[in-house]
Amino acid sequence: MKIANTDTNRWTIPRQLVIVLSPLILGILEIWHPVGLPNKSAFESILPQVDWWLTLHLLQVPLFGLVALAVFLMVNNLRGWAARISRIGMAFFVVFYTALDAITGIAGGTLISSARNLPPNVQFFVSKQVNLLFFDPLIGGSTLSLVGILGAGGWFVGVT
Repeated sequence: MKIANTDTNRWTIPRQLVIVLSPLILGILEIWHPVGLPNKSAFESILPQVDWWLTLHLLQVPLFGLVALAVFLMVNNLRGWAARISRIGMAFFVVFYTALDAITGIAGGTLISSARNLPPNVQFFVSKQVNLLFFDPLIGGSTLSLVGILGAGGWFVGVT
């Protein structure tokens, strides 16, 4: 009688849950990701829904890690250069895209939230600071920034 490998069997269901549920939950949440409004700054676009903005971006941080883990689990038993490149891509994704989301999503949302009841001249100043976060060539989330390219590029390489 052949004895089943209980160590492998023990992790089958949790592994499948990570692979299926992580991208599913992230994808569902992304349906309600706020977007910029025409003729409005990032500050003006996010301010009416800043609480949801912060909640979403706080949820995204662990979900990005779980989605990267899901891809890693799918290539975990594979060998060769393609699997190795996929794992490297996922490492770039999880580090840089999580940093991007924390900077522009959480930090930007926190600035906007803290300014919601301040006088208009202070809100104008905060709006300029938020735009610096969103459009900075190094860390910006709304432009082709270094951190954004490394994160999105890591995702592209990792899943391709």
